[in-house]
Amino acid sequence: MISGVDSNSTGNIKTSAKAPIDFRTLAARWMISPQQAQKTITVTTQRGVCECLNPTMARRFPTNDRMLRYRRLPHPLFSDTMFAQTAAAGGNKCAQVYTTSFGWCQAFPMQQKGEAHETLSLLFQRDGVPPSMTVDNSWEQILGDFKRKCREAVCHLKQTEPYSPWMQAAEGCIRELKRGVSRLMIKTGSPKKLWDHCIELMAMIRSCSTNSIYMTAGQVPETLMSGETADISRICQFGWFDWVMYHDPAKFPEDKPTLGRYLGPAIDVGSMLTAKNPHAQQTICLSINTTTPQR
Repeated sequence: MISGVDSNSTGNIKTSAKAPIDFRTLAARWMISPQQAQKTITVTTQRGVCECLNPTMARRFPTNDRMLRYRRLPHPLFSDTMFAQTAAAGGNKCAQVYTTSFGWCQAFPMQQKGEAHETLSLLFQRDGVPPSMTVDNSWEQILGDFKRKCREAVCHLKQTEPYSPWMQAAEGCIRELKRGVSRLMIKTGSPKKLWDHCIELMAMIRSCSTNSIYMTAGQVPETLMSGETADISRICQFGWFDWVMYHDPAKFPEDKPTLGRYLGPAIDVGSMLTAKNPHAQQTICLSINTTTPQR
């Protein structure tokens, strides 16, 4: 889909399906043949070209560049909000879940459902912008900042019919995430207040595990979404709530090894192999040693 940005006299931004720069203009500017320019227009996009109805009018164009700043995902996404009856140690009471029809998913814990648009920004930054986003009729997802960010990033926002949960793939994803989190927490005896960390890890596990969906063709969902072979190095070394040994630099000058529990990788903290560790009901991100103590 080719779309451009049209800045009108009010300074607002809107998208258009027509390419702002036609092949004749492109051929003249790039000094290429019209045939080559027409083929180029066919296989490329123009999401961020600013248009002005009156070229002689001086105007400061808006500075939004979400349609160009983030990478583009090849598959549409579904999103919904999941609620928990137990508040997490960090105050999280719900989570925004994003998923595809073939099993790829991401979960972002939140303290309140009004933070849904903030998780959308994290999704665009970490993974990319999908061609469309299907949500239900909750105000936090169809109005306000959530809708504005989708529009600015050229992500078509779709809405399901009321009382039709079968139209929303995120409903099934949330069900499977809850089942997986329950199995892990019951098996390890971990506190219920750590559910937000567990659901983040479970979403990564589901995205990097093969399934029986025909569309995946034997690949993991992460490979289909990113186009590259998925790497599981940061989530396969330890299991949820396993005992681990790490060095706490706060104990200077002793710097003795300390026992901890594994809560999954720490996103946007340190290196890719940095993990989260609970200590006195708080989450501390530390680099984990490769030695696992005996139980």
